Amino acid sequence: MDSLNQRLMELKYADQQLVKLLEQLFVRQSFEKGMFLDTPYNSSSFICFMESGLVCGYSLEDRKRHISWAIENGFFLSSTGFFSSVSGSEYIYFLKDSVVCLLSLPRAKHILEQNPTLLFMLIEIYEEQLNTVKNREQLLKIGHAEKRYLLFREQYPRLMNKLIHDVLASILNIETKYLYKIKKKFFRK
Repeated sequence: MDSLNQRLMELKYADQQLVKLLEQLFVRQSFEKGMFLDTPYNSSSFICFMESGLVCGYSLEDRKRHISWAIENGFFLSSTGFFSSVSGSEYIYFLKDSVVCLLSLPRAKHILEQNPTLLFMLIEIYEEQLNTVKNREQLLKIGHAEKRYLLFREQYPRLMNKLIHDVLASILNIETKYLYKIKKKFFRK
């Protein structure tokens, strides 16, 4: 959990004692490729920290999978709201064997209530995730597919090489056959 500790120490309200307390609330768990963490039918409120691997979030529409995000490290949230109690409609699916640290918010509620500064740290994590969602929305508002591809490649160079073609096409909202043409055009540029 060294990477989790390091990331928690970067938070604005972090100090060694609070980070240690918060870190103890996280449970380290391994997931095999193909496993689900969250589905609309079985969902909980988690703050997740991806130590290694690859995970994505997607929704279904007309039996078609629409991938909205993928990460290989860092924080991500389950789709069920803890504060709002809104049920999620997202599937969280592991694309590779992964190690994730999970913080169950319902189980940690009592400790969080006793330590308001921990709540500030969690709010900061939520704000970061909100900004990430806003950035993804801005990316998808770019009308030209090539520009979306180039911006994604610039922002997520490591992730670009880890995502299979169909997943990348879904995240960028580009037809797979057109994405092949774009990749070919910008190969080695």
